[in-house]
Amino acid sequence: VYGDSTVSNRAWFQVTRNPPVITTNPKSASVILENNFKNISFACEADGVSAYHWQRQYHSIPGPAGAVGVNTSRLTLINLQLKDAGNYQCVATNGSGSSVSDYAKLTTKVAPPTIVTQPADTTAAAPFGAVFTCTVSGYGYQNIT
Repeated sequence: VYGDSTVSNRAWFQVTRNPPVITTNPKSASVILENNFKNISFACEADGVSAYHWQRQYHSIPGPAGAVGVNTSRLTLINLQLKDAGNYQCVATNGSGSSVSDYAKLTTKVAPPTIVTQPADTTAAAPFGAVFTCTVSGYGYQNIT
C-alpha cells in the first residue's frame, strides 16, 4: 500500500562506555643511589582511557617537582632521592569511571661509600695527637671514623 504510514513510539538510543581496563601494570624497581643522578620510569597502559594520572602512596603526585609525565601513561622520576621510595600506581579514567593499576614498589638504597684517598702513615710524639686525612666519595652525608 503506497502512501499509508504509521508512526511508532519514540525509541531511545544510548551509548554506554565501560571504565578503562588496565592492560599493562607498572613494574617494581630497585635503585642504588650513588654520586651521580638517577632517573627511573614507570609505564602503564589501558584500553578505553581518556586520561591518566599517577599516585604515590595512594595520593596524587603533584607535578612537575621531580616528576615528568604525571598525567601520561609514563611517569619519570628525576634525580631520585631516598625519600622517593614507595608504591606507585597508575589511574586510568574515562567518562564512565576509573581503574587503578597494581602498584609498583620503588626501593631506593644507598651505595656504600668509596675511599678515594687512603690515610697516610704518620709518626707523632706523645702526648701530641696525630691527624689522619682521607677522602670519601658517596651519596649524601658520610660519617668517617
